[in-house]
Amino acid sequence: MDVSGCPVAGATDSTAVTPAAPASASNDNDGDGVLNARDRCPNSAGPASNGGCPVIKAEVRRSLQAATRSIRFESNKAVLLPSSYPTLDALVPVLSQYPDYSLSIAGHTDNKGPAAFNLTLSRERAAAARRYLVEKGVAESRIDTRGYGTRYPIVSNATEAGRARNRRVEFDLFVSSGTNSAQLKYGAAPTKAPAKPAKATPARKKPATKQLVRPRKVAPKAGTRKVTRSASAPQKPAAPKPAVRRAAPPRS
Repeated sequence: MDVSGCPVAGATDSTAVTPAAPASASNDNDGDGVLNARDRCPNSAGPASNGGCPVIKAEVRRSLQAATRSIRFESNKAVLLPSSYPTLDALVPVLSQYPDYSLSIAGHTDNKGPAAFNLTLSRERAAAARRYLVEKGVAESRIDTRGYGTRYPIVSNATEAGRARNRRVEFDLFVSSGTNSAQLKYGAAPTKAPAKPAKATPARKKPATKQLVRPRKVAPKAGTRKVTRSASAPQKPAAPKPAVRRAAPPRS
């Protein structure tokens, strides 16, 4: 434009607004409408409400809960019983179905035995399940294990049935780029067992001491004389009374 505001032939208007270019397909790899910068699973389509990640199906959740209830070990050992193998085998295709997820394995025990032993046992049992899955082809980096020992029972340990339920290994899926689901549920895994509370020692009772009771001094009544005797002066014996002679009867 010239000084009068009229357009000049052949000139371009530098104040014109250029429309924004549409988002490139490279900014949304999986085409789910969540841009890669905000997509927790950029290569797997999922709703924005789940961070762009696929939602875990209900039947998969049920299979994870069933695995938690059915995994069994030898008593006081981290040795899987053969009856647990089919349950673990069923988890392998689940991890293939959800490549952006990792598996959390958390071990728990009942309250029988030393706390330090139970903490170690819970870790080793979770690690045993992990080893089995790795041998079946699951990448080690996709399995996170931890042990919580006796800290988080799901029922009372007062009965054998309750203790059996508390001896468990929990399985759950979480987005690999996110926080472990067990940590969200229970917090960080303990590094050492809680110390036993010290038993209170009963206080010893002091032997009862007899107190000497001194007799009270009684003040003499007014108008009475206080007679004191010397302890050293012997008392004189009373004088004998003279014998009385009887008169002799008259002679006849």
